Amino acid sequence: MARPVVSDAAERLWSSLGPWMRADGEDTGWALLTLCEGFIGQAQSILSIVEDDDDGNPGWSSVMDVDRAPVEWLPWLAQFVGVRMVAGLDEAAMRLRIRSADGFDRGTPESIKAAARQFLIGPDGTHDTATVDLIERHGSAYRLTVTVHEAELMPGVTADQIYAAVREQKPAGLILNPVSVVGGDDYLTLRDENASYTAVRSRYTDYGDVETPMTP
Repeated sequence: MARPVVSDAAERLWSSLGPWMRADGEDTGWALLTLCEGFIGQAQSILSIVEDDDDGNPGWSSVMDVDRAPVEWLPWLAQFVGVRMVAGLDEAAMRLRIRSADGFDRGTPESIKAAARQFLIGPDGTHDTATVDLIERHGSAYRLTVTVHEAELMPGVTADQIYAAVREQKPAGLILNPVSVVGGDDYLTLRDENASYTAVRSRYTDYGDVETPMTP
């Protein structure tokens, strides 16, 4: 019988059992090793965070570090900065939310943009580089609009989801306009693909044609 793959916790317990460990093997079907896994294997997740790691980081420090915490600990870590997790976020978005959105930064322009970026993937494959345009005083002194790019939307994400996330971040008293999801060019693309304003004017009828906004 092949030696079973067990947790480090089980390996250490098994190795400490002296003559009983040495008598265990293929002939016994690795019964003692299997018993050790059943007895202490469930504690491996705790053991992994309470002990110092190979890089010299002290025990328990990983769950207090947004970059090193195991994904299952992120909702627990989020509470210390007043962040509430929302459904549908991947691991990178959860870490971004703890660093940039909600909590102590709520109401700031950056937290508003970060709330939208949770549902976007930028050019380098991360949430951080996704394009989010925040237009303040858009329509009146108390209105704002968030614009994102259709090509950067995560699969299945809708404008309504982004609107709900951004709405949690806006300051009280301000009105959030519907999130604009644009599928056309941005100004950098216009500059790179058109030699002059004359070329832009010939290519597009108006600004609406450039942006081709989608209805949320």
